[in-house]
Amino acid sequence: MVLTSEMINYMPIKLRAFRKYIEKYDCVYWVNGVSTIMFYHKDTGMPYVMLIDDPGTHFVKIYVNYQADNWARPGCTIREENSISNDMNAFILAMRECKESNNG
Repeated sequence: MVLTSEMINYMPIKLRAFRKYIEKYDCVYWVNGVSTIMFYHKDTGMPYVMLIDDPGTHFVKIYVNYQADNWARPGCTIREENSISNDMNAFILAMRECKESNNG
């Protein structure tokens, strides 16, 4: 799915802060109780980085799929040990492993 600038403008403000990454890397966005953006690994195509805007928190929850769990599978749990919400250096390193978009 191609996320246009107009679509990004309608995202929650906490996710819009990641606009640079949304525009540069392949990702999907959905809302199912919480707004979520998922980026894909450049070599495997598996879901790799997930940003979750939980209305109950003041920050975006960031997870990296180090174990290659199939996050697309219904009922797949997200491992708390994969949370990098407080480490932006780890986020930047993880994003370098994501597939770049062909639209930029």
